[in-house]
This record gives sequence, C-alpha cells and structure tokens, in this order.
Amino acid sequence: MPFIVVNTNADVKVSEDMLNDFSNLAVEVLGKQKNYISVMINTKQKMLFGDSLQNIGALIEFKSIGFGDKCPILAEKLKNLAVNYFDAQGLFVGIEFVDMSAQNVSHDGKLMG
Repeated sequence: MPFIVVNTNADVKVSEDMLNDFSNLAVEVLGKQKNYISVMINTKQKMLFGDSLQNIGALIEFKSIGFGDKCPILAEKLKNLAVNYFDAQGLFVGIEFVDMSAQNVSHDGKLMG
C-alpha cells in the first residue's frame, strides 16, 4: 500500500509517464502490486532549498508497509527521478521513508493487517 508524495519547486507539467515511473519503483524494488500504489506530485511549490528560492529540489515522502533493506536503493532511484524529471540538484532532494503498520492502513475500506 505505498503512498508516494513529491513536492517540488520545479516548473514542470506532471505527466502520466512521470507518475508511472515513481509508481514503478514500488513495483520493481519492493514487489508491491501496482493497483495498491498511489502517487501524487505537486509542482511549482514555493520552497527554499539551501539559501535560495532559485535552487531546484524536491521533498519526497514514501510510505509503505515494510521496506526491508531497500531504502538505500529507493533513495538513489528516487533522487535520480527528481534530477531527471525536475532538473533538481541531488543535494536538494530530501526523502522520508515511513514504515506503516498494516493494522493502521486501509484499502477498499479494509485494513491491510
């Protein structure tokens, strides 16, 4: 049940390919089913990275039930997507991984655990 939320100050249009590439990370790296993954990308946000509004970056929140030892792989791949899609500077790509308890996550009105 991964939820991926990306906030960026990049002035880009969110495309279906972009959304799918972020979603496919959970499929490829975590083995999650595509129909359980949600992705939201917010562009053109007022954000300060370093000491300037001109620095392009992204703040990414990735929530899932279990990551195992995959966070380092996900971190690199998420950073690369932000660099490629938003022209973000790697230094300004922050990622938070949140391991959710299955008993606190619902899909289709049913708890996952």
